[in-house]
Amino acid sequence: MTEVESAVPNKDEQTLTEVKIAPEISAKHPLQNTWELWYYKNASNDFEKNLYKITSVETVEDFWGLYNHIESASKLTVNSAYYFFKKGIRPMWEDYTNKNGGRWVINNKKGNNSKATDNYWLEILLCLIGEAFGEYNDFICGAFVVIKGRYDRIGVWTKQSGDKDSNMHIGKVVKSRIQYQNLTGKVILITGGNTGIGEEYVRDMARRNAKIIMAVRNVQRGLQCSERILKQTNNDQIVVEKCDLSSLSNVRSFCERIKKQYYRIDVLVCFAAAVGDNMSPTMNTEDGFEMQFQCNYLSHFLMIQLLIGLLKKSNQPRVILTASSAHLFGSIDLVNIARFESYTKHLFMAYADSKLALVMLAKELTERYEWIRANSFHPGTIYTNGIKHSYYWYLKYLLGILAFIHGKTALDGAQSMIYLSVSEEMAYSSGHYYVDCVKAKYNHLVDDRKLRRGLWNLSVALLKPFLD
Repeated sequence: MTEVESAVPNKDEQTLTEVKIAPEISAKHPLQNTWELWYYKNASNDFEKNLYKITSVETVEDFWGLYNHIESASKLTVNSAYYFFKKGIRPMWEDYTNKNGGRWVINNKKGNNSKATDNYWLEILLCLIGEAFGEYNDFICGAFVVIKGRYDRIGVWTKQSGDKDSNMHIGKVVKSRIQYQNLTGKVILITGGNTGIGEEYVRDMARRNAKIIMAVRNVQRGLQCSERILKQTNNDQIVVEKCDLSSLSNVRSFCERIKKQYYRIDVLVCFAAAVGDNMSPTMNTEDGFEMQFQCNYLSHFLMIQLLIGLLKKSNQPRVILTASSAHLFGSIDLVNIARFESYTKHLFMAYADSKLALVMLAKELTERYEWIRANSFHPGTIYTNGIKHSYYWYLKYLLGILAFIHGKTALDGAQSMIYLSVSEEMAYSSGHYYVDCVKAKYNHLVDDRKLRRGLWNLSVALLKPFLD
């Protein structure tokens, strides 16, 4: 997050234009299926009498609102359970859909890692709502977590126990998602990452034993973050480097240092961003560009170009671009997009346009470099510093309320980044836009090949002094 000095806006600047734009952040993303949550109460009586349907979810946001406002699975009483099934299917063998079904079950012994059950359960749920089983999604009935005395049981319920192909594929996906991939030897570079969602991502990668380069504007905060994570993970391979996205010369210097120190980069995460609501409405960068356009898009474009050689040396390079649902309201004006004057009274639109440019960049990288897996994602509305220090007070409270309603934590927001970084499925997926590990619809302009190439050529022209 780029920090800049705020100024007191005058009455003309505090128009209702921004207020009308802001509610787009609450736009919901529909799931392919409607899912129902059931709860089984610990009891000695018969199963069906103690089974209660709690609610149903139809969108990604509804899912997270539910997940974060109910008791964690690991905190349920012994012999209690959660069931998460497709609408219309009851979680019992007597249901017609289940009569020929089977189950993939994981037995998690209770020990030092009390959160393992919750982590496995969340991964399975994300598989379900994200339709992670490909051509065999229709073979899925639901999932369950049952709390026992010495161990917990987490599993997936399938329709056809006798269908070898579907069961083997489903089992393979389940195993890959709950297995904590060891990333020893992998090099991950993330811009930002010293707080909130970014810190949760770095912590997860550190637990997997990856080598992590944190490119941050504030080195002191970056070092404080790395020290916290070192104590929690014992991974001493976290390197903090100075990189100020509001200065193109600084970005270039950073990339030159990285090229001298590292042989390759396996995952490049463009996470850091500037949010207009944190800034004075008259802020340009030292390079003369609108702050959000440069920090969110142009500097990351430059970084990718300068580090493309290191990415090519990886056997499976991935580029992850942090977008936003705000991109749905963006547009690309190739004449004025980089000029602050275009956004004097529509600061939020500068943010939306910069995020649209990132979604388009993921698509264009996929076409230009077939060996790169480039994807963008929306982390969700989460009460992080970006909201806490919002420039416009009314957006601060509006976004805070939305964050509470949607119920997502920083760790939840990091799930898509983690998924795009480590999932085996992502070895075959590129050019897509994700919301909570689910492919989502994007702005129709992303498919405009002529516009995408125009933006690419404009970016190269604007950055010519730094690319030579």
